[in-house]
Amino acid sequence: MELSNDNVITKINNFSNLKFDTLINDIELLQLMLTKYHDNYYANGSKLTPKMLNELYIECDKLIIVTRNFLQLENIEIINNPDNYGTLNIILRIINKQINNINQQVILLPVIQLSETSVEFLNRKIRIKFFQSHIPQEINNLKTINRVITNLIYINSNKNTLTTKNLIDIVEEFYIYPFWYDFDNELINFRNLMELFKSTFIKSHKYLPLFKPIGMFDGVVNNLYNRSYGNNISVKETFDLMKKNESIELLQYMWNQGETGLGYGAISTVLPKINVAEWIKIIVPVNKIKEIGDIKISKEIECLILSNKVLPFTIPENKIFNSENKIDINLETNVNVILHMHGGGFVAGSPHTHQNYLRVWAENTNSIIFSINYTKSPKSQFPVALNECYCIYKLLVKGKLLGFRPNKIILIGDSAGGNLVLTTTIKIIQNDLRIPDGILLAYPVVDCDKTATLSKYLFAYDILLSYNILFICADSYLPIDIDLKNELLSPIYASDEIIKKLPNNIFLISAGYCPLLDDAIRFVNKLKKNNMKIDHFIFDLPHGFLNFNHIIPSVNKIINQCNDYINFVLSQ
Repeated sequence: MELSNDNVITKINNFSNLKFDTLINDIELLQLMLTKYHDNYYANGSKLTPKMLNELYIECDKLIIVTRNFLQLENIEIINNPDNYGTLNIILRIINKQINNINQQVILLPVIQLSETSVEFLNRKIRIKFFQSHIPQEINNLKTINRVITNLIYINSNKNTLTTKNLIDIVEEFYIYPFWYDFDNELINFRNLMELFKSTFIKSHKYLPLFKPIGMFDGVVNNLYNRSYGNNISVKETFDLMKKNESIELLQYMWNQGETGLGYGAISTVLPKINVAEWIKIIVPVNKIKEIGDIKISKEIECLILSNKVLPFTIPENKIFNSENKIDINLETNVNVILHMHGGGFVAGSPHTHQNYLRVWAENTNSIIFSINYTKSPKSQFPVALNECYCIYKLLVKGKLLGFRPNKIILIGDSAGGNLVLTTTIKIIQNDLRIPDGILLAYPVVDCDKTATLSKYLFAYDILLSYNILFICADSYLPIDIDLKNELLSPIYASDEIIKKLPNNIFLISAGYCPLLDDAIRFVNKLKKNNMKIDHFIFDLPHGFLNFNHIIPSVNKIINQCNDYINFVLSQ
């Protein structure tokens, strides 16, 4: 299956020094243009612009030097390592976009004529002012790139000896402002809205309920005030607020705004209309879930059923399905099922906040969607959520829940939900259950071992998934002294025997601007080594992009392309 999108990197199979050589040539061409303008303005007695042109020239020169150092023999391991191809491609695209961005601004500079009219003079002054107002940020972006590449070399050379504390020290030594959002108007809007949202709720977190509006107003003013001095300050200020108030309660308070009250209502108003959208509860004996520390006789697992067709079963008036009830099972059925596991770092979210794309798939595929509202951490840690997902899958394929066995069944998950999809599938293989017909993963968590990767450094200050949020989620989900390389926790460490039994149809979409990118690349490479079929696509978008189609409209195209994959599997 092929995706057609201008912002997608498809099937990264190789990487070449030639890509960096081409980049150096582009920088040198920009320098020639800068020299031309510098000489012209200097010859005509103008001083301010030549000074900035000179600074820009120097930073471009540094970028050429650091890039050539990057290509030296001792660093060839970075370029030749397939696990790094994702970040290497992304950083190349970032640098190319940065150079093109500077180029577009530089060519706006007019050449000073020997004689010019008053209108030409005024026009030239306006264009120079525009250039002077924008170029300091571009110089800072080049400085950031130079520092990033230097640190990427260091991290790659020492990744086997770096502890988590070492990596945090490197990250906190140099704040990486996510300037790559500036290359796209949709992403600028996304960044600004996310920063405003975070600042608002961080500020109001510790206020009593009655006074929370005051805290939220304070957050809005704080964010807009800092933004007036440049987005760099605004983003850093919001991150510092997060660090200052760092806690799982704060994270859940922010991420769960769409679950209740005004947030719930706002999401509900923009959802596509479908015939069936029903919340149900499934009662499962605890001994089937093996939930540690739960002494209840039964466990209620909540699910959201979505479908645009008439259901082939009846939903009870009390919305409760008891898995212990004896029912007649229809072995022959044409009903297709999608089992969805939502993201949210294992600590937040629900099927409700993912309906924006689930309803599209319910409307345009011949299937019924079950989205599991598994138990969140830290209320229950690993393996509770996994066991709940596995239990629902087992009931579905055995026919003991709805009275029929699905014709086709596809597992879909994003982020933490992607982890649950893979670990559920591994558990299915271990227990000799029916293998899913297909798997769709979006920017999944495949390694909980906190392995040092280039993408985790480059995107350490990601808008949604900064490194401190990663650690908050991990500490909440992971029991103390757990083996982080357990394949039911980190599917990337599954044995080759298990990998070879995964479904033949695996579709993975990654966010290019995401700390989890290189882990996904590593997982894809492991599948390829075992001759497994997988389609992997990387978009120049942030982590969690499927949830933000109303802020980033281009995501709708990706949602529809995922819809095509689902229909492809169902038609096999």
